[in-house]
Amino acid sequence: MLVNLRHVTESDVRRVQSDFDRERDQFYQIRLRELRRLDLLKAAVVVARAYGSAQDLHEAEIAAALEPIVASKGTSRASDSVAETIRRLESVGFIWQPGCARPDCYSRGIPSLMDYVLKAASSATSARSG
Repeated sequence: MLVNLRHVTESDVRRVQSDFDRERDQFYQIRLRELRRLDLLKAAVVVARAYGSAQDLHEAEIAAALEPIVASKGTSRASDSVAETIRRLESVGFIWQPGCARPDCYSRGIPSLMDYVLKAASSATSARSG
């Protein structure tokens, strides 16, 4: 069976880029609403900031980033709540372990989603202060 492969040109990419950007942003808006609905948006923002440019973080680093927001919720068992928040972020695919060599390590679920979450949080903060 012969397959006719067409060379994709820069012009082809430009022609579909805006459609791709729109579809990606709609998907990310759905994920942002999901994080908000599950009361995980603050945790997602804190974790995304903790990653910075890193691809992987150890569970202890994520826990340290989450402790202040979990403590601010007034829970008496903060360590359980931190572990639960990590589990919940993993269950929605914001962070995940398959790409990590060690069991106590997490990779970014979708790096560009983390960037989108940070951008949305920054925009919301600017709108409130402006």
